[in-house]
Amino acid sequence: MDLRVEKTIKSIFNAFLEMRAKNPLEKISVTELSERATINKATFYLHFKDIYDLSDTLETELVNSIIAKISPEEFEREPIAAIDALTEAYASKRNMISILFADTRSQRLAQKVEQGVKELLFDKNPEWKNDCRVNVLISYVVFGSYYAFVNNDRFSPAETIDAISRVSAELKPML
Repeated sequence: MDLRVEKTIKSIFNAFLEMRAKNPLEKISVTELSERATINKATFYLHFKDIYDLSDTLETELVNSIIAKISPEEFEREPIAAIDALTEAYASKRNMISILFADTRSQRLAQKVEQGVKELLFDKNPEWKNDCRVNVLISYVVFGSYYAFVNNDRFSPAETIDAISRVSAELKPML
C-alpha cells in the first residue's frame, strides 16, 4: 500500500477512535471526522462507504486479532485453553473493545467473534457445522468468556482471567 494511503487511513482511524470514545456511533458525521483527520470528505469516501463501514472495518480487524489467539487444533483438543486464550485476548484489547463496541453495539463483539470462530473451525472440520454439541460449545466458549470478562470489570483483568479459567476447569468433565 502506498505510504500516503497508509497515512490517510491511519489518520481516519485515529480521528474516528478519538470521536468514538466520546460519542455514540450515530452522532459521528463524515464531515466532522474529515475535519478532525484533516482530509477532504471525498478522500474519506474513497476508502469507506460511510461511518458504519469504517466502524465495521475496525471492528473486523479487532475481531480477527482476537480470533487469531486460538487455533482449531487447540479448540478441538482443549476447549478450556481456547476459553483462556479468548479471555486473555479480550483483556489485551479491552480499551479498543470499550471504544468500538460501546452503546448499542455492545453485543456485536461476541456475535462477530462467534461467527469468526465458527468459520475458522468449520473450515477445518466441515462436519462440525451440523453438530449441535460443537455449536453450543462454541457459543458457550465465546459468549461465556466474553460476558464473564466484561461484566466483572471491577476486578483486575488478571483476577478475572484467573477466575474464568478456574470456573472453566471445573466444567471440563462436562465439555
